[in-house]
Amino acid sequence: MSLIDEELTKIRKELESCVEGLEILSTSQHSVQVKIWKTEHKQLRLLIMFPEEYPQNSLMVEVKSKSLPVRVMKLIENITEKEAKKLKGQYQVIQICKVARQFLDENMFIVCADELDAVKSRLLEEGDEIKIKQKAGSFQMTAHRNGYYMNLKFTVTDDYPESNVRVECKGTNFPADLADMFIRQGVELSRRSVVPPAIQKKGEPEFQVKPSILPVAEYLIKDCIKFYPIAQCSICDNQTFPVDLKM
Repeated sequence: MSLIDEELTKIRKELESCVEGLEILSTSQHSVQVKIWKTEHKQLRLLIMFPEEYPQNSLMVEVKSKSLPVRVMKLIENITEKEAKKLKGQYQVIQICKVARQFLDENMFIVCADELDAVKSRLLEEGDEIKIKQKAGSFQMTAHRNGYYMNLKFTVTDDYPESNVRVECKGTNFPADLADMFIRQGVELSRRSVVPPAIQKKGEPEFQVKPSILPVAEYLIKDCIKFYPIAQCSICDNQTFPVDLKM
C-alpha cells in the first residue's frame, strides 16, 4: 500500500470526526475534496491536490466559496499551503483541514472584509483610527472633524449578516443629546437591515437581509461626525458648531 493509500484510509476513518463541520466530498489518488461549514455565510470547499513525490513535496490547495471574498479565499490558500510545507515527509491533509477550520473560527470579519475595506478607504481620513479585534468580533473607530470626535464600537456575531451589527458610542465631545440621536439613528438603521417592515407596500420587492456595517458606519461618520461640525446655518450662513469647543 502506498503512502497516499495509507493517508486516504486515515482520512476516511478520522477526518470528519476530528474537524468540526467537515464533510468529505471525494477522495482519490489525485486529490481530496472537503466542505467545511461553520455558518451559512462562513463555509468553503477545499480541493487538496497530491503533487508528484508526495509527501516530500507539499500539498496544493484550492479554496472555493460562494460567500467569502476572493482575497479571503486566497489568504486561506496561502495559510494552508504554508502549513503543508511544514509537514513535508508526513501526512498533511488532516492538519491543513484543521488550519482552515481554525481560520473560520478565529476570524469573525471574513464575511464582511469588503465592508471593512470600504470603511477604511471611503470614510476614515488622516488622523482617524480603527482597531480591529478579529476573535472578539469587534472594532472601534475614532473619527474627527474640527476638534469634535466620536469613538464608535461595532460588534458582530457569527451569523452576521443575518444578524445586524451592534453599535455603541464609547466616547465623544459632541453635545450629549446630539450624540444620543446619532447612535439611536444608527441602531435603527442597523435594525432595518435585518427586520422587514411591518407593512410591505404593494409593488415593492420582497425584503432581503442586507449587510449593516457599511451603511451604519457611513451614516455615523459621513452624515454625522464629519458633517455637523462644518455645517452652515441655512438662515445666516454661519457655522452652526463653535470652532472653539469652550464656547
